[in-house]
Amino acid sequence: MSWKVETRKRGAEIWAEGQCEAIFVGDGYEKKEYKRSMELADVIVKALNKHECDEITKKFSAETKDEWVERMYGKENHSPRPKSE
Repeated sequence: MSWKVETRKRGAEIWAEGQCEAIFVGDGYEKKEYKRSMELADVIVKALNKHECDEITKKFSAETKDEWVERMYGKENHSPRPKSE
């Protein structure tokens, strides 16, 4: 989880910040504006972190034996051993 809520310019700007990029969410000059921008930033950060977590889970999830064999040897050849004739 690499996204977090950051404030800049003494809390006047609210950002959703990742490791390599940042998204400006809103201003916080007034109390009501600050509160709403923080709520939006929180939603954005949670969604981005969940998305990254889901992508990592998908990438490293366990494959079935058939999926692994297909990925390693192709769809046509489902056996790593050569066929004997």
